[in-house]
Amino acid sequence: MKALQIVGRKKSGKTSLLVGLIPRLRARGLRVGSIKHSAHPHALDREGSDTWRHREAGSEVTLGITAAAISIHLPLPSDPAALEARIAQEAGRLDILLIEGWSERPGPKIEVLPPDTEGRVKPPRVRDPGELLAVVLGPGVPEAAATDTLPVRAFRWNETDAVAAFIAEWLRLR
Repeated sequence: MKALQIVGRKKSGKTSLLVGLIPRLRARGLRVGSIKHSAHPHALDREGSDTWRHREAGSEVTLGITAAAISIHLPLPSDPAALEARIAQEAGRLDILLIEGWSERPGPKIEVLPPDTEGRVKPPRVRDPGELLAVVLGPGVPEAAATDTLPVRAFRWNETDAVAAFIAEWLRLR
């Protein structure tokens, strides 16, 4: 499975970057899927809804189907390997799976870097040099912010097309 994580601090611009990348990658002919990971437990649908009641009753797989979309609710496996296998199974028909967040999951990452209080670029949190492919300087980072100390390729916030091209090339090389 070709998965790429978009990681960064809270409110750094991860969602905006991912939402900007999806149509650009699709325009390149790629089949794109996405996962939004949250480290905090919360309901995927509201308490008392019909799908919630189905899950509470013990349904192993619950689908919510409306006139506009389908949602699938699966229980979270306690074994990380089982979770990865399930993700791979669901993403098998995709060219790339973009994962927002889930920074502790091993795999290739692009990190969105916000400015610090003086307008400088905060250093990346991803420490494994084999995982960090590139960084994107988040909104609010001044154009003049230095990038020469960053360990990987750096993109400015307004370079979403270039980031999509970078990802497409990375996919081609894998």
